[in-house]
Amino acid sequence: MTRPAVSVLLAVHNDAAHIRESLSSLLAQTLANIEVVAVDDGCTDTTPAILDFIAREDSRLRVLHRIKSGLGASLNAAAAVADGRLLARMDADDVSLPERLAHQATFLDAHQDVAVCGTFLRTFGAPPRRIVRLPTEDAAIRAELLFSCPVMHPTVMLRREVLETLGGYDPAVRYGEDYDLWVRAMGRFAFANLPRPLLRYRRHAGQMGARHSQAKQAAARMRSMGKALAHLGLTPTDEDISLHHAVSLGPCLGLAIPDDCDFLAQAEDWLTRIVAANDAAGFLPRAALASVIGRYWYFACFGAMIHDRRAFDRYRRSPLSRLGRPDPLSRAAMVLGGPGRMTRPARIAALALDAFGQSRFSRLESDGGGDART
Repeated sequence: MTRPAVSVLLAVHNDAAHIRESLSSLLAQTLANIEVVAVDDGCTDTTPAILDFIAREDSRLRVLHRIKSGLGASLNAAAAVADGRLLARMDADDVSLPERLAHQATFLDAHQDVAVCGTFLRTFGAPPRRIVRLPTEDAAIRAELLFSCPVMHPTVMLRREVLETLGGYDPAVRYGEDYDLWVRAMGRFAFANLPRPLLRYRRHAGQMGARHSQAKQAAARMRSMGKALAHLGLTPTDEDISLHHAVSLGPCLGLAIPDDCDFLAQAEDWLTRIVAANDAAGFLPRAALASVIGRYWYFACFGAMIHDRRAFDRYRRSPLSRLGRPDPLSRAAMVLGGPGRMTRPARIAALALDAFGQSRFSRLESDGGGDART
């Protein structure tokens, strides 16, 4: 029997409403030499019967029935029996485009230095519906991992040795298993995201992110952020991590920056410490980190305008404002939409901030100085 080129790892818990469509999208891939290892993670609905029926119809589907043990443990069990030289992921309620696995396998064959390959995705189901675009290059992805998870788990294809080297998913991590894995991998393996939406990500009330409390998810993110910062030689305190997490929320419209007049001073000092730590450790390319740091500084100043009239002046005078900014579409959405509590004077200040940043970037680009990438 021919060894499959790709094994897709699928953990399922009570997803009878979507599992047929999801499996159909995988079994209809243009790359036919695949297998799907589906783990019934203690389902109590009709999902196990559906899985067994489809497996009888298509031998490329293998089903493991287990007591409920969580996503990480289920994926480790699937990986242990998978035969593919490459491993891919998808959630049981999502849909892969027909060419998804072929594109990713071809990319990894052509780029032997890359070990983890994600893609853009398109959301559907509950609004908002949009294309999620992510950094595509390794340096930018690893720099972003300090603040967020820029590799979408359901889109990933990775080399088997990633899991073997890292000991698989940590079963003790119950929220953000993927973020934890990527943070552990960022010092050993290279990443990439293909700049095309090859997965349709379903949004609905029953998905994991909607079922679990925001507090538990935030706590998990902060633990992974602490591990990521440790790569730079930093040992952040609980207060540092709380501040870092607050800064990381910047891309979200309607962000809740603390109503504290010292927030921007603390954020500026913290972001400057991150740059200095990386300069000493040499862990990330300086230009990639500078672009990410500058962008989050822009987000922080924008959000702080809700309650801090000095935000524009602080942004204008800070060396961090030279480092980077969001892309033009993101800036326009933030300025025109703005956080819900933003007053008209604050919105005017935001327009001034954006105009100032644009003029400064124009000068940097003409002078050939700074890192003017967005």
